[in-house]
Formats: sequence, C-alpha cells, structure tokens
Amino acid sequence: MKNEKINMDARILQYNLHYGFMENPMMFNFEYNPHRLIVRNYALRNNHIEVYKGYLLNFFPDRATKELEQFGVDILHLKYFNKDEASKWLMTQDVKILQSDINADDQDAVFNIVYLSDQDDINPYLNEDNDDFILRHSCPNQVLKSREKIWLDTRVDGIGLQFL
Repeated sequence: MKNEKINMDARILQYNLHYGFMENPMMFNFEYNPHRLIVRNYALRNNHIEVYKGYLLNFFPDRATKELEQFGVDILHLKYFNKDEASKWLMTQDVKILQSDINADDQDAVFNIVYLSDQDDINPYLNEDNDDFILRHSCPNQVLKSREKIWLDTRVDGIGLQFL
C-alpha cells in the first residue's frame, strides 16, 4: 500500500506538470479535474475511501456527500481482469470503446465502458485531437495489447452486466 501511495503522489506531480492544476485549480471543473481523478483512481483500486473522502472535503466539500455515495456504487462494479478474462468479457458484452480515468497507457488506469449502439460510429471517439492524459477513449484491443491485467468498471450506462 505504501508503494501505491508513492505512485499516486508521483502521478499527481507528473500530471501537474502537464495540466498545472495545482497552480490553477479554478481552471478545472469537478468532472475534468486531473487531481481528483488520480486520487479517486487510487482510492478505487485500493478500496481506500478515506483518502478520497479527505480529498473531497478539502477541495470539493459541496460535492463530497453525493460523490462518496457514487463511489460506494462504483466500487461494487470494479473488477480486475487478466488479459484473457477481459478479452472474453469485452467481446461478450460487445464493447467497442473504453474510457480511461487516468492515462490509458498507465497500468493503473480504470476503464469505463462507453455504450454505443451498432449504428453508432466509433471514429469520433478515436479521432480525438488532443494530448490529454485523462478521460481518453480507446478500442479494447488497443488497451489489451499493452497489459496483462486491466481494471474495468463493468457497467454499461446503467445496463446491469454480469461477470463471467
């Protein structure tokens, strides 16, 4: 757990160099706040709600109660898959696009499933023209190429999905 905390602190410093959220916190809203997403990622993966709660009470006290309720729901749907399990599960659920909380190349990224119907074009999601670390879209195959395990939120926009 100590190494995980060190990794979180290092990630905060690295992302701050890119975004400048420590120097300019007002530039980032709640949903698109890199600092919040990094702390939330750590808390989710380590089931350490107290770290996230402390962060929220310091930086977003007006959002803390509702966000902690959501965190409690989100953690119930988080699963750590190996590559084969993830590949089968994503294929079974016909997932076309994933969205990472932190950098998609980071082994600690948590991916949410973006629901698309068969008629939806995936290209607008994949042709993002920016260099953001957070909230990036990727194809499942692209994500699975670079990792042996993956963190997935197993919900698809409110549709109850079952684990394999």
